[in-house]
Amino acid sequence: MSPEGKRLSNILARFKFGLLTVIVALIAAACGAPPAPAPSSAADSGVYEGTEISGAASDFELVNQRGELVRLSDFRGKLVVLSFLDSTCHDICPITAQHLKNTLQVLQPGAAENVALFAVNVNAAANAVSDVAAASSHWNMDDVPAWHFLTGSPDELESVWHAYSAGVQVRPDGEISHLPGVYVIDQQGQKRWYISTPEYPSWTGPALNEVLPRRLRQLL
Repeated sequence: MSPEGKRLSNILARFKFGLLTVIVALIAAACGAPPAPAPSSAADSGVYEGTEISGAASDFELVNQRGELVRLSDFRGKLVVLSFLDSTCHDICPITAQHLKNTLQVLQPGAAENVALFAVNVNAAANAVSDVAAASSHWNMDDVPAWHFLTGSPDELESVWHAYSAGVQVRPDGEISHLPGVYVIDQQGQKRWYISTPEYPSWTGPALNEVLPRRLRQLL
């Protein structure tokens, strides 16, 4: 194939991948989630590998499912995977939590100790410590020491939602929508990756527990 032909082939491949992500964004609705952001970083093969980002991660302080005060900046020296989950969700959020748990399980021995899993509650009406504790138990996350399901007052939660563009909305029927992606924050508190792999039938890319371990290994 001529150089011009190869260039055209690459353009068409990127166009097809971009079209796929737009379709995903338009029909995404799991756990009441609004359209997922179209991934902008992919290998030439068209396989989604997350979106590389930069900038300091906004610090925050919330309480975890054990009633412990947790500050993001206190976890410098570790990788932090930051997600946004609904404490009353019974479909997509539990699946996301399991992907995070599986990610730790596939890392090399000892590596998982250098990773913290943060999930910020997107349900301001079910924001008690007992709510995130019950969800953690229902999702089988009680045996994951690195897991912190974080909650706080509505104002405290909204501040974190806005800082990380979580897209939290309460629909007229009371259902909560939010974006499904996770942030990877490095040991120096810098944002490095945003990974959005929705759990929808239309999503044909890799699962979160396939993409996330690769990115974590690169930073460990």
